[in-house]
Amino acid sequence: MKGNKYRTMHDKKNHSCPHCGAPVVLDPSNPYRPFCCKRCKMADLGAWLREEYRIACTILDSESDNSTEDGVILQ
Repeated sequence: MKGNKYRTMHDKKNHSCPHCGAPVVLDPSNPYRPFCCKRCKMADLGAWLREEYRIACTILDSESDNSTEDGVILQ
């Protein structure tokens, strides 16, 4: 990996679970990667389903006629 500035799934050092912070091995033997376990993977999925995470977007003026109050564009 010397000289490669991008991390890949094969770079197994210094990774932590995005949910709980526990150490994680990013290896095909871990079916829950990048999470440490099924519980953390499902907790993260639940947060997305409850809309606790959002992806910011900007509505252009030309699109404002078709949008709702919360910024969703209707087509």
